[in-house]
Amino acid sequence: MDSLPPTSPPRKVATAITAGPRFFAKLVDLAIAFVFGCLVLYSASQQIGSIFILLGWLLYNWIMIATRGATLGKMMIGAVVVTSIDAPCGWGRSFVRAILEFFYIVPLVWLLSVILFLLDKEDRTPLDHTAGTRVVDRHEIPQLSERATFRITQSIGLRLIVCLLLSLATSYGWLTEGAELKWDAVAPGFLAGVAWSSLLLFLLPFLSRVIWRFLLDRITEISRAVRGDS
Repeated sequence: MDSLPPTSPPRKVATAITAGPRFFAKLVDLAIAFVFGCLVLYSASQQIGSIFILLGWLLYNWIMIATRGATLGKMMIGAVVVTSIDAPCGWGRSFVRAILEFFYIVPLVWLLSVILFLLDKEDRTPLDHTAGTRVVDRHEIPQLSERATFRITQSIGLRLIVCLLLSLATSYGWLTEGAELKWDAVAPGFLAGVAWSSLLLFLLPFLSRVIWRFLLDRITEISRAVRGDS
């Protein structure tokens, strides 16, 4: 009698990230796109700024997920975007997912997506189901665990450079405000840029993590209660 072929062990499914942390990650990503879009809008024109926000949002989501497996917001919560079988997303799937993000611009679509997400047993949004993706714990995906890590201590130098560029842009805006060049406004404009960019790049990430720990975990508990999870 022939022996039966050995059966492969069941595939371990990575733990999905719940609503609370994902909501926090989305706020971080939206803040990044909005702030840099407003910077371009302020220094150039409203039309260019609007185009920058839309194009920047597409490229940001597409390139970050395709190359790193996560946006900066998702990195901060320890999440990665993978396929429905927990494999890294390629350029094609990442692009489709980035395009689908624009449907959230419609308030009704966004509201329905939130409701369906809170009720979904797999912790997947309608966008995830459509694109064939999941948002899971990065520590359970070895291929992306290191690439999708956001290290605050190692990003200080980069943030200082961004802070300088934003301060120079603010100084330039103050200089060119009005019909004549206002050279006496350069120094105050630079200091104002240092102030607001420091708040954005250093204080906001710290406060965001505090808010996540003390507030957004409650959203996770509510979503589990709504679904009847233990």
